[in-house]
Parts: sequence; structure tokens; C-alpha cells
Amino acid sequence: MSLTTLTVGDYDYRSYATEAEADEYLGIDPVLGPVWSTASDQTKLANLAAATRHIDAHAWAGKKASSAQATEWPRADLTHPDGTAVDSATVPDEIEWATALLAATLVQAPTAFRDRDTAVVTDTTGPRSVTYYHRRRSDAQRNFGNTQAYRLVRRWLAGAVPTPAKAYGTDGVSEFADRDRFGRSLGIG
Repeated sequence: MSLTTLTVGDYDYRSYATEAEADEYLGIDPVLGPVWSTASDQTKLANLAAATRHIDAHAWAGKKASSAQATEWPRADLTHPDGTAVDSATVPDEIEWATALLAATLVQAPTAFRDRDTAVVTDTTGPRSVTYYHRRRSDAQRNFGNTQAYRLVRRWLAGAVPTPAKAYGTDGVSEFADRDRFGRSLGIG
């Protein structure tokens, strides 16, 4: 996929996804699809441009493919999880899909890109209340605006640590199979 120019009103904007690409990607999304499909063409285009700007506001690994380009993508010196190089002449599909998701998120909730972190949450049921710290997400995830979009592109965010798909011990079995997500032994094996 490559960059496209969208016209919103009298102005041209760059986008990582066209309206047709976003329509196709979001067509099967049970939550954002109906919201997106009912939006006007101008609303869709404006939100695709806003989503592209939002993506460009993040720090990305690698380097711009050309020092003359106005947007952050395409980029050079990046790899896919399977080790193949990311084509520095095009924008990866994951960036296109993230753009569509972020644009639909903006249609659904125009303030979605604002920092929504709430550290303390109080739940009340009947006469009892429980106050606790809400699970904090990383700054990048919290500020990305859509968790699914973040998961699509997080491997390319600057400072992201590439992780293998599977962690194997010397015997070919996962060395973490007997641990829960906090590293505590489950008593297996």
C-alpha cells in the first residue's frame, strides 16, 4: 500500500488508507463497522486524515525511507516478525489497518486520542465499595487510542523490544509453561 491524498473540503491531506480500503477492512468489524458505515464520506475522509496525523505523532523505529517525505511512513531498516525486511517503498498493511481502526474510533468517540488513563477506580455494589488501581497500560498503548490498532503496529514503535512468537527452552518446550503471567510456579511438571 502507498500513501494517498484525500480531499476534505478545499484541502488535501495525506492518509495511509483510502476510504475504500477502510470500508473493506471495517466491513466485518462488529463494533466499529456499523459506526463507520453510517458516517458521511467527508466525515470518513476527515477522520482518516486525523488518524494518519495521530500515527505520525508517535516515535517509530527505523528511519524515514526518504528525508524529503512529509509523513513517518514508509520507513527503512525495519523487519516483520518472521525476519523479512519491511518494504521501504510502501506502507505496511498493518499501518493501513491501524489507520482505518483509528479513524473509525474517532467517528465513534471524537475524544478517543486524549489521555484516558485513570489511576484509581472505585466500584460500588450495594453497601460495599472497592477502590483499586486500574491496570496501567504503557504510555504508547494508552495514548494510541485503540488497543487493536496498537497491537497491529507496536513492534515498530521506537523503544519497542522485539519478542519472539514463542519462547523455547533447550529441549524445545516453552520454559514458561509452568508459570502464570506473574512468573509464579503453577506446580506443573
